[in-house]
Amino acid sequence: MDALVAEKVMGWIPKDNLYWKDNEGSFAGWATEFSEYSVKPFRPSTDIVAAWQVLEHLIATGEQRFEAPALFKYPLAWLCVFYQKHEKPGEMAPAWIDANAPTAPLAICRAALLAVMESEE
Repeated sequence: MDALVAEKVMGWIPKDNLYWKDNEGSFAGWATEFSEYSVKPFRPSTDIVAAWQVLEHLIATGEQRFEAPALFKYPLAWLCVFYQKHEKPGEMAPAWIDANAPTAPLAICRAALLAVMESEE
């Protein structure tokens, strides 16, 4: 899941299974944990900080047509929703992409992957 999010949502490229590069060729994050150096890999499905980075990236990229992410906590699950932007004033209510999971980071990752898959169609 984490590798899919890094590649499909963030647009990163794996290098030697050690780290990720962004689309400009700069270091973007670690792919592997190095315990002796306290290096944390990019794990958005379990790390809320990395998951929030995914949310911000999805909203900031001009090619994606989503805005106003919403994150809801229910008794047994989290729900993440991305609302589509309106193309023209007066359009009907926006469509949305949503996903749920037992944790907020996993719900964010699932919704982000679905949003990217939707925009590729």
